[in-house]
Parts: sequence; C-alpha cells; structure tokens
Amino acid sequence: PELLDEGAQRARSEKFEHFALLAGRGDAARGRDVFKTSCQVCHAVGGVGESIGPPLDGVGARGLDGILAAVLEPSRAVESGYRELR
Repeated sequence: PELLDEGAQRARSEKFEHFALLAGRGDAARGRDVFKTSCQVCHAVGGVGESIGPPLDGVGARGLDGILAAVLEPSRAVESGYRELR
C-alpha cells in the first residue's frame, strides 16, 4: 500500500471514525437490503450470493475496524485466491 502523508492519514482516520459512528446506529433490515443490491453480486453469506469475492461468513470476527477497512478500502488487502495477475 502507498505511504500516506500526515494530511492523508488524518483524512483516512476521520473517514473511519465517521463510519464507525454510523455503524453504532445501524439498521439491520436496511443492511440486508444494501447487501442484496451491492455486496451479494460478488460475495456470499450462508451460501447465498456469488463467489467472485471471498465469502463473508464469519466476517464479524474481524471486529469493527477490520470490517470498515475491508469495506472502505477493499483493494488494500486482497486474499491470494482472489487476485488477478496480468
């Protein structure tokens, strides 16, 4: 990953803090709708969805910081089985 200067790191931290606050007052029903329309086209949970990206079963074990990192910066850490090399 690219190195961030102080300003870029501050902006990244503020973005993560913003979404961490939003996560604390989430709406599970709305989250399911968003998953169906946005995430499920690549990912599966409980065998429902596609297998373009890794399955998301057990993703909660990553904790909020890990989930936010994966959602806000999905290309930052790509599992080897899902990388495309040219």
